This record gives sequence, C-alpha cells and structure tokens, in this order.
Amino acid sequence: MCKNNYLVLGASSNVATEFILSFDKTKNNFYGLSTKPESRNSMFFNKVISYKDYHQYSDIEFNNILVIASRNPIQGGCLDDYLEVNSLVLNILNKIKYSQSNKSKITFLSSFSVFDKNLTYLSDSTPLIPSDYYGESKILLEEDLIDISTKFDADLLICRLPVFLYQGVDKASKNFLAKLLVAIKSKSRFTLTNPNSCLGAVFDVRNLANLNSANTHKLKVVNCSAEPDISFKQIADLAMLYGLEGVDWNLSDRPSIQICTKTLRSILGYEPSAKKIIEQWLAKELS
Repeated sequence: MCKNNYLVLGASSNVATEFILSFDKTKNNFYGLSTKPESRNSMFFNKVISYKDYHQYSDIEFNNILVIASRNPIQGGCLDDYLEVNSLVLNILNKIKYSQSNKSKITFLSSFSVFDKNLTYLSDSTPLIPSDYYGESKILLEEDLIDISTKFDADLLICRLPVFLYQGVDKASKNFLAKLLVAIKSKSRFTLTNPNSCLGAVFDVRNLANLNSANTHKLKVVNCSAEPDISFKQIADLAMLYGLEGVDWNLSDRPSIQICTKTLRSILGYEPSAKKIIEQWLAKELS
C-alpha cells in the first residue's frame, strides 16, 4: 500500500502532535521540520530534523505539506522578525520534492489577525486589514504561498483561524479561552463580557484535520469558525464546574462577531459546534 507522505513545518508544536493523532499511521508517513528536532513530539513522527538539514528528505515526494511554523505574537518584535519565519518556510517549500503521482496539497494555518479587530461581521469578501505585525506577516505568507502553489502545481488550503484550541494552548497563547483555562487551574476569578452573547469564533485541531483531508482544488481560503451555540454565560458555568472561583461580568455595546460559514460548510459538509469544541477541549485539558 502506498502511504501519503506528510511534511509538517513546525513539528515541535502541540498542534502538530494533535494533528497527527487524528490520522491513521498505517496509511500515512509524517516527517517534521523543527527548530527543536529533539522535542518529545518527535516520537509521533517517522522522522524530525532541523530546517538546515532539510536535504535529508531529498528523496521523499510529499503529497501533503502542513505549514504551522510561525513566530508567536507573545514574543513581540518588528515585522522583520515575523518575516524571518516566512523566509524559512518559503526556502523549504522551494527545495522539497512534490509528489509526481498525486497532486500535492499545502495547508497553511493563517489567522483572523489578517482582519480588523473591530469587525462585527466576517465573510469571504471582507477586506484584509491586519491588526498587528503577526497579521501582516500572515497576509504576506498567504500571497507567497499562492505563488508557490502555482509554481509547483499544488493545491493550497489557507485556514484562517480564530480562537484556536488544542492541548497545551494555555502555555503559549493569549486567547481568552487559554487565559480562562489558566484561571480554572489556579481556582481564581475571571472577567468575561456580555453573558447572553454567543461565541462562534472558535476552532480546533480535529476539524482542521477534517479540512485537510477534504477534497479541495487549486486555491481555497477558509475563515474557520463554528456554530455559535454556546453563550458566554454557559462558558462561565462550565468553567465554574471545573473549579473557577467565579466570574466578573462586563457589559459592552459591541456585539460578538458573526461569521459566514458557507465556504467551510461546503468543504466539510457540516458546521462544527462551538459548544462541543469547548466542552471537549476543557475535558481533555482538565482530566
């Protein structure tokens, strides 16, 4: 049986591990590139090497490339600091061997940071107005990857991620659910806004893996999100069941962002549930 060969850029991330665990290892080979090739994540791969040693993969034809690698916005820095990672990614994608028997697919983890932070409605036609250097670097890499995919005749899936949940996210993220998890673990209080508003701007690795596995052709840009079927009051109640001391409420005239999921639903065949994503993530993190 001929296996799919995956190349993961950013192999030391927790996202990479959870992504791999979503697939049948008997049907897929996973090769990684990382700045920390000796990390514990390497056990989930067939092989993990540093970026400078990419030539060790010169005989492998990759039919699926996952681009996770990114500078964490918590690190701060100027635009050039973020673009260093972009250059690293582009250098690799220009050097690797793409599948000759099956069309290769590049999946890129972009971000909602490519949009204005004050949006109240998001659709496929919403203009890109980056909110910070991180968002600007994501836009630039999206553009460069379009050129790469054309050059090597590969399909390209750009996944713009909102609040993104995976195991270990609280250690490296500033999204509000990651901060809520920290508050739960420390049994402290937490501040939330508008108890009756609902959250849809959330996504997880399981649904990302399903997007990656779906048939997409040429260029597909997806604003990833979920059905807004959980209120902030329900999130607070769930957190208190896990040990949060309490919630302090703020009220705001700004509504929660509404997101058009037409493209997402056309690819997945369903709309993920925000309630299910959050419940399953908390259960894993706090078990």
